Amino acid sequence: MRSRLQHRSLRRVGVALGLVFAALVGTVGTTAASAGAGSGAAIYTTEFSDPAATSTEWGFQAGATTETGAGYTLAATPGSFTVSLDGIANLWVSPEAGSLPVDQVVTATIAKATGDSSVQAGVVCRGSLEDDRGYGFVIATDGYYTIGNFAGPGAKRLVNAEGTKRTDAIDPSGPNTVRGRCTSIGNKRVRLTLFVNDRKVASVVDRTSQAKIGPDAYLLTEVAKGRPATVTFASFAISAA
Repeated sequence: MRSRLQHRSLRRVGVALGLVFAALVGTVGTTAASAGAGSGAAIYTTEFSDPAATSTEWGFQAGATTETGAGYTLAATPGSFTVSLDGIANLWVSPEAGSLPVDQVVTATIAKATGDSSVQAGVVCRGSLEDDRGYGFVIATDGYYTIGNFAGPGAKRLVNAEGTKRTDAIDPSGPNTVRGRCTSIGNKRVRLTLFVNDRKVASVVDRTSQAKIGPDAYLLTEVAKGRPATVTFASFAISAA
Protein backbone atom coordinates (compact mmCIF):
# COMPACT_ATOMS: atom_id res chain seq x y z
CA MET A 1 0.00 0.00 0.00
CA ARG A 2 1.20 3.51 -0.65
CA SER A 3 -0.27 6.94 -0.12
CA ARG A 4 0.64 10.55 -0.81
CA LEU A 5 -0.54 13.95 0.33
CA GLN A 6 -1.82 16.20 -2.45
CA HIS A 7 -3.51 19.60 -2.71
CA ARG A 8 -6.12 19.71 -5.44
CA SER A 9 -9.84 19.48 -5.98
CA LEU A 10 -12.50 19.07 -8.65
CA ARG A 11 -15.28 20.12 -6.30
CA ARG A 12 -17.85 22.61 -7.48
CA VAL A 13 -16.52 25.43 -5.29
CA GLY A 14 -13.88 27.78 -6.59
CA VAL A 15 -11.53 27.59 -3.60
CA ALA A 16 -9.05 24.73 -3.64
CA LEU A 17 -8.75 22.76 -0.39
CA GLY A 18 -6.00 20.50 0.85
CA LEU A 19 -6.89 16.88 0.01
CA VAL A 20 -5.53 13.46 0.77
CA PHE A 21 -5.07 11.02 -2.11
CA ALA A 22 -4.25 7.34 -1.60
CA ALA A 23 -3.61 4.46 -4.00
CA LEU A 24 -3.75 0.84 -2.97
CA VAL A 25 -1.56 -1.31 -5.20
CA GLY A 26 -1.79 -5.10 -5.38
CA THR A 27 -1.17 -7.91 -7.83
CA VAL A 28 -3.69 -8.22 -10.63
CA GLY A 29 -5.18 -11.64 -11.26
CA THR A 30 -6.49 -12.95 -14.57
CA THR A 31 -9.88 -11.40 -15.28
CA ALA A 32 -12.15 -11.93 -18.28
CA ALA A 33 -12.90 -8.96 -20.53
CA SER A 34 -16.35 -7.41 -20.29
CA ALA A 35 -18.44 -5.53 -22.82
CA GLY A 36 -18.09 -1.76 -22.90
CA ALA A 37 -14.53 -1.65 -21.57
CA GLY A 38 -13.42 0.41 -24.55
CA SER A 39 -12.71 0.25 -28.25
CA GLY A 40 -9.26 -1.32 -27.93
CA ALA A 41 -7.84 -4.40 -26.27
CA ALA A 42 -9.00 -4.98 -22.70
CA ILE A 43 -6.15 -4.69 -20.20
CA TYR A 44 -7.94 -5.15 -16.88
CA THR A 45 -11.60 -5.57 -16.01
CA THR A 46 -13.55 -6.70 -12.96
CA GLU A 47 -17.11 -6.80 -11.69
CA PHE A 48 -15.90 -7.44 -8.13
CA SER A 49 -17.72 -10.78 -8.04
CA ASP A 50 -15.15 -12.48 -5.80
CA PRO A 51 -14.32 -10.50 -2.62
CA ALA A 52 -11.19 -12.52 -1.96
CA ALA A 53 -9.85 -11.88 -5.46
CA THR A 54 -10.77 -8.21 -5.19
CA SER A 55 -8.94 -7.81 -1.90
CA THR A 56 -5.81 -9.36 -3.42
CA GLU A 57 -5.94 -7.38 -6.67
CA TRP A 58 -6.61 -4.07 -4.94
CA GLY A 59 -3.98 -4.37 -2.22
CA PHE A 60 -5.93 -5.16 0.96
CA GLN A 61 -4.16 -6.78 3.88
CA ALA A 62 -3.79 -10.53 3.37
CA GLY A 63 -7.10 -12.34 3.85
CA ALA A 64 -9.10 -9.18 4.56
CA THR A 65 -12.10 -7.98 2.58
CA THR A 66 -12.05 -4.52 4.16
CA GLU A 67 -9.24 -2.00 4.31
CA THR A 68 -9.31 0.96 6.70
CA GLY A 69 -6.96 3.93 6.67
CA ALA A 70 -6.92 7.44 8.05
CA GLY A 71 -10.31 8.80 7.04
CA TYR A 72 -11.45 6.08 4.66
CA THR A 73 -12.70 2.49 4.49
CA LEU A 74 -12.80 0.15 1.49
CA ALA A 75 -15.00 -2.94 1.41
CA ALA A 76 -15.25 -5.80 -1.09
CA THR A 77 -18.51 -7.76 -1.23
CA PRO A 78 -19.92 -9.97 -4.00
CA GLY A 79 -20.54 -7.66 -6.93
CA SER A 80 -19.42 -4.41 -5.33
CA PHE A 81 -16.46 -2.33 -4.20
CA THR A 82 -17.39 0.37 -1.67
CA VAL A 83 -15.37 3.47 -0.87
CA SER A 84 -16.35 5.35 2.29
CA LEU A 85 -14.77 8.70 3.16
CA ASP A 86 -15.03 10.14 6.66
CA GLY A 87 -12.37 12.71 7.32
CA ILE A 88 -10.51 12.97 4.02
CA ALA A 89 -11.84 14.69 0.93
CA ASN A 90 -10.59 12.46 -1.85
CA LEU A 91 -9.40 8.93 -2.56
CA TRP A 92 -7.80 7.46 -5.67
CA VAL A 93 -7.68 3.66 -5.62
CA SER A 94 -6.39 1.26 -8.26
CA PRO A 95 -5.12 -2.25 -8.90
CA GLU A 96 -1.64 -2.71 -10.31
CA ALA A 97 -2.47 -3.25 -13.97
CA GLY A 98 1.07 -3.31 -15.28
CA SER A 99 2.28 -1.09 -18.10
CA LEU A 100 -0.61 0.81 -19.69
CA PRO A 101 -0.68 2.33 -23.18
CA VAL A 102 -0.48 6.09 -23.55
CA ASP A 103 -3.99 6.15 -25.05
CA GLN A 104 -6.42 4.75 -22.49
CA VAL A 105 -10.10 4.18 -21.86
CA VAL A 106 -11.09 3.85 -18.19
CA THR A 107 -14.62 2.80 -17.28
CA ALA A 108 -16.47 2.33 -13.99
CA THR A 109 -20.07 1.66 -13.05
CA ILE A 110 -21.20 3.58 -9.98
CA ALA A 111 -24.01 1.58 -8.40
CA LYS A 112 -24.81 4.12 -5.70
CA ALA A 113 -23.50 7.32 -4.12
CA THR A 114 -24.77 8.54 -0.75
CA GLY A 115 -23.79 10.92 2.01
CA ASP A 116 -23.08 14.62 1.78
CA SER A 117 -24.57 16.42 -1.24
CA SER A 118 -21.09 17.31 -2.50
CA VAL A 119 -20.08 13.70 -3.17
CA GLN A 120 -18.92 12.89 -6.68
CA ALA A 121 -17.11 9.97 -8.28
CA GLY A 122 -15.57 8.77 -11.50
CA VAL A 123 -12.32 7.62 -13.06
CA VAL A 124 -8.80 8.87 -13.68
CA CYS A 125 -6.65 8.15 -16.73
CA ARG A 126 -2.95 8.84 -17.29
CA GLY A 127 -2.56 9.13 -13.54
CA SER A 128 0.68 9.20 -11.59
CA LEU A 129 1.11 9.48 -7.85
CA GLU A 130 4.83 9.87 -8.36
CA ASP A 131 4.42 12.99 -10.52
CA ASP A 132 1.12 14.24 -9.06
CA ARG A 133 -0.67 14.08 -12.41
CA GLY A 134 -3.81 12.70 -13.98
CA TYR A 135 -7.04 13.48 -15.80
CA GLY A 136 -10.28 13.04 -13.84
CA PHE A 137 -13.77 12.37 -15.26
CA VAL A 138 -16.33 12.84 -12.50
CA ILE A 139 -20.08 13.11 -12.02
CA ALA A 140 -22.55 13.78 -9.20
CA THR A 141 -26.11 12.60 -8.70
CA ASP A 142 -27.52 16.10 -9.31
CA GLY A 143 -26.27 15.95 -12.92
CA TYR A 144 -22.99 17.80 -12.37
CA TYR A 145 -20.03 16.69 -14.48
CA THR A 146 -16.51 17.81 -15.25
CA ILE A 147 -13.22 16.79 -16.80
CA GLY A 148 -10.22 17.95 -14.78
CA ASN A 149 -6.47 18.12 -15.08
CA PHE A 150 -4.50 17.34 -11.92
CA ALA A 151 -0.96 18.69 -12.21
CA GLY A 152 1.39 19.24 -9.28
CA PRO A 153 -0.23 21.18 -6.43
CA GLY A 154 -3.38 22.26 -8.30
CA ALA A 155 -6.40 21.04 -10.20
CA LYS A 156 -8.08 22.68 -13.18
CA ARG A 157 -11.60 22.01 -14.44
CA LEU A 158 -11.33 21.86 -18.22
CA VAL A 159 -15.09 21.67 -18.85
CA ASN A 160 -18.02 23.05 -16.84
CA ALA A 161 -15.54 25.28 -15.03
CA GLU A 162 -18.26 27.32 -13.29
CA GLY A 163 -20.05 24.15 -12.16
CA THR A 164 -23.44 25.38 -13.36
CA LYS A 165 -24.11 22.89 -16.16
CA ARG A 166 -25.98 19.62 -15.67
CA THR A 167 -26.63 16.60 -17.87
CA ASP A 168 -29.70 14.36 -17.93
CA ALA A 169 -27.45 11.46 -18.95
CA ILE A 170 -26.91 10.90 -15.22
CA ASP A 171 -29.53 8.84 -13.38
CA PRO A 172 -29.83 10.40 -9.90
CA SER A 173 -30.73 7.06 -8.34
CA GLY A 174 -28.08 5.10 -10.26
CA PRO A 175 -26.47 3.04 -11.50
CA ASN A 176 -24.31 5.20 -13.79
CA THR A 177 -21.45 4.11 -16.00
CA VAL A 178 -18.67 6.68 -16.38
CA ARG A 179 -16.08 6.35 -19.14
CA GLY A 180 -13.06 8.57 -19.69
CA ARG A 181 -11.14 8.37 -22.95
CA CYS A 182 -7.64 9.87 -23.28
CA THR A 183 -6.20 9.93 -26.80
CA SER A 184 -3.11 11.70 -28.08
CA ILE A 185 -3.12 14.35 -30.78
CA GLY A 186 0.48 14.56 -31.84
CA ASN A 187 3.09 14.84 -29.10
CA LYS A 188 1.73 17.74 -27.07
CA ARG A 189 -2.05 17.52 -27.00
CA VAL A 190 -4.58 15.02 -25.67
CA ARG A 191 -8.28 14.72 -26.38
CA LEU A 192 -10.33 13.94 -23.26
CA THR A 193 -13.87 12.63 -23.69
CA LEU A 194 -16.43 11.87 -20.99
CA PHE A 195 -19.22 9.37 -21.59
CA VAL A 196 -22.03 8.72 -19.11
CA ASN A 197 -24.27 5.71 -19.69
CA ASP A 198 -22.86 5.47 -23.22
CA ARG A 199 -23.76 9.09 -24.02
CA LYS A 200 -21.03 11.54 -24.93
CA VAL A 201 -21.31 14.35 -22.38
CA ALA A 202 -18.17 16.43 -22.93
CA SER A 203 -14.92 16.56 -24.87
CA VAL A 204 -11.94 18.89 -24.63
CA VAL A 205 -8.36 19.08 -25.90
CA ASP A 206 -5.59 19.76 -23.37
CA ARG A 207 -1.94 20.48 -24.00
CA THR A 208 0.44 18.06 -22.34
CA SER A 209 3.91 16.74 -23.04
CA GLN A 210 4.15 13.01 -23.63
CA ALA A 211 6.99 13.00 -21.08
CA LYS A 212 4.58 14.19 -18.37
CA ILE A 213 1.89 11.54 -18.84
CA GLY A 214 1.26 9.20 -15.90
CA PRO A 215 1.05 5.42 -16.41
CA ASP A 216 -1.84 4.51 -14.12
CA ALA A 217 -5.66 4.43 -14.03
CA TYR A 218 -7.83 4.86 -10.93
CA LEU A 219 -11.25 5.01 -9.36
CA LEU A 220 -11.96 8.42 -7.86
CA THR A 221 -14.24 9.42 -4.98
CA GLU A 222 -14.45 13.00 -3.72
CA VAL A 223 -16.47 14.97 -1.18
CA ALA A 224 -16.25 18.32 0.59
CA LYS A 225 -13.45 18.19 3.14
CA GLY A 226 -14.62 16.71 6.43
CA ARG A 227 -17.98 15.49 5.08
CA PRO A 228 -18.99 11.81 4.89
CA ALA A 229 -19.56 9.96 1.62
CA THR A 230 -20.07 6.38 0.46
CA VAL A 231 -19.73 5.32 -3.17
CA THR A 232 -20.34 1.74 -4.34
CA PHE A 233 -18.71 0.69 -7.62
CA ALA A 234 -20.02 -2.33 -9.54
CA SER A 235 -17.27 -2.60 -12.17
CA PHE A 236 -13.95 -1.17 -13.31
CA ALA A 237 -12.10 -1.62 -16.60
CA ILE A 238 -9.06 -0.34 -18.44
CA SER A 239 -8.53 -0.77 -22.17
CA ALA A 240 -6.45 0.64 -24.96
CA ALA A 241 -8.11 3.52 -26.77
